[in-house]
Amino acid sequence: MTSHLFSQVIAPAPRYMLRLNLLHRLFKQHLPQTDFSAIEFGPGLGDVSFFLAQKPHCRGITLVDFSEQTLKLLEQRFSDFDDICYLRQGIDELSLDKHYDVLLAFEVLEHIVEDEKALRKIYQLLNPAGQFFMSVPAYQSKWQKQDEYAGHVRRYEREELQQKLTNAGFSDVEIFDYGFPLTSIMYPFKQASYKPNTETTLEERSAQSGIDRPFFSRIPLALVLPIYLPFLWLQDLFINRDLGDGFIAIAKKT
Repeated sequence: MTSHLFSQVIAPAPRYMLRLNLLHRLFKQHLPQTDFSAIEFGPGLGDVSFFLAQKPHCRGITLVDFSEQTLKLLEQRFSDFDDICYLRQGIDELSLDKHYDVLLAFEVLEHIVEDEKALRKIYQLLNPAGQFFMSVPAYQSKWQKQDEYAGHVRRYEREELQQKLTNAGFSDVEIFDYGFPLTSIMYPFKQASYKPNTETTLEERSAQSGIDRPFFSRIPLALVLPIYLPFLWLQDLFINRDLGDGFIAIAKKT
């Protein structure tokens, strides 16, 4: 268990755990087996980068977020690591002086109005043959109150995401639909629990969305994992059946 992405999780929210379970398998298949540098946009509580930072081939990670609060939390969490850089910037503000072998952006693009511009910048930041790992909410028909609460501007369709990645220059694009059946079961409960948030701006809601998990941060992983396990197994049966509510995509810079 210690070598699994789950072992790094601070707040084991259900949909998040479904995403990490699939992502862990994709990392095993696609992460470089030689030395690599990495950068993550919108790292949230830092679970994924914390996992990568412990990999023997990882030669430094840059964590990028426009939220000062998020970066302070990350600095505390990564205090024992030497090769971590923190940047308080948006994607469009990043310099092209440095390039990376692995770029991560999970639940980020749906917050960005000019997402195609962001994807072109991401492509430019990668080294040749660099890998891009990302996730976004799926299917506009599944728009829900949580999207508004979190500051989303869209959900994605499979063809739309494929086209935008291709237009940005990426090749070898693979897109995986995940989440079913647990996300469908949870949908009515989430609709009832999320209230409209009209007192904060889109940017403020986006800044909080990656770290605002007060309920699940108080629940030990060991307590909820046995509950999640059947749904993790079931999810594998329905990958790419267009029944979930999220996409994970992998793409390469040629």
